[in-house]
Amino acid sequence: FMQNPNLVLSLNLSSPSIADDSLAEYILQMFDKTVVKPHQICFEIAETALSHNLSGASRLFKRLQYAGFSVGLDDFGSGLASFAALKDLKVEFVKIDGNLVRNICSDEVDRTMVESIYAMAHLLGFKTIAESVNDEAAIEQLKSIGVDYALGYYLGDLVRLDEVGSSAKDCRLSEIQVN
Repeated sequence: FMQNPNLVLSLNLSSPSIADDSLAEYILQMFDKTVVKPHQICFEIAETALSHNLSGASRLFKRLQYAGFSVGLDDFGSGLASFAALKDLKVEFVKIDGNLVRNICSDEVDRTMVESIYAMAHLLGFKTIAESVNDEAAIEQLKSIGVDYALGYYLGDLVRLDEVGSSAKDCRLSEIQVN
């Protein structure tokens, strides 16, 4: 992280983690002991975990954001969380579930769901990231909708962390801005 200060690592939190009221304090204590800065870490919560504990997630997100960490929702569109849950959370981004994105060119329902998630997220001031982008046609569809970022194998292979170079240009990213 010191060699590449532009590197951001995303960490997923589970339902049991969100339910643990001491997690935020533990995270803050752990990061006080490292050279990693909060702006280099993004905590993500899957939509399915969110639906089990919205109030706990909201409290945790506020605490982490106050300390300088980024927070976001992962796999949105895959579970039972409602758009109302988005309204109650303050996140930087919403990752649109790859199962919707994979079929965006051939399934009108999936495309409409992606459009709806995009519209709601942007209305609330959140960036959108499409997961599982597998071809150029999907990129074009996402651009036409207005989705901000995309990630997936079409954009690049997974990279081992020990292969990441010391400068931002050496880092092969699998996420790009699409508009």
